[in-house]
Amino acid sequence: MKQVVIVANFAATFGGNFIQSMKALQANEEISVRYILPEAARKCNWIPELTKVYYTDWSFGSLRSVWKEVNQAQVVDIVHFHFVGGKEALRCKIVFSPADKIVWHLHNHVVRWPGRLVWFKDLAKRYLYHGSYKIGVSNSVADSMRFYSSKHVTTVYNAMDFDRLSWIGEDHYIETSSKAIHCMIMGNHYERKGVDIAAKAMQLVEWGGTSSCTICGT
Repeated sequence: MKQVVIVANFAATFGGNFIQSMKALQANEEISVRYILPEAARKCNWIPELTKVYYTDWSFGSLRSVWKEVNQAQVVDIVHFHFVGGKEALRCKIVFSPADKIVWHLHNHVVRWPGRLVWFKDLAKRYLYHGSYKIGVSNSVADSMRFYSSKHVTTVYNAMDFDRLSWIGEDHYIETSSKAIHCMIMGNHYERKGVDIAAKAMQLVEWGGTSSCTICGT
């Protein structure tokens, strides 16, 4: 049985598709899945839906302690990183490198910022992605990773399952003409996710007809 550890910097108020997909993965009888999540996730109401969960504050000491505990229970075959970036990602690469396979799952482009230290940042990113498997949620995200490590890069398109919204009654639907443009923006972090920018953009665009924008959040 493959031993998989999901390392995710994820502590959203609503688990959504991400947690549902993790549950589907751990239901596979040929895969054992455990999780390493941030300390902030302890209070999340979707934690009981998962199997064994460990927590970290992303410091070297905390990561080493968790890695030791995880391997004492069962030696890890695959480490899958999701929503982990920056200095936290480098620390994770150093600590978790003994794993047979490391997978990086990225939603955002790997940006090459200009500046005096660009060579150092390039070196760090090449180290980060070297010898690992890389997943981008779009072709452009995957291409941005190929600059630093061209092997084992693939695209798995990001998607949203609207079935969980089936409880919404007819009273909540917005009546528009057949030519109307309707946008739905979903996000828990109003400013960090750019929902505020999208809402302002909707006000500025001249659609040449009727349009509407629905914002879903907490």
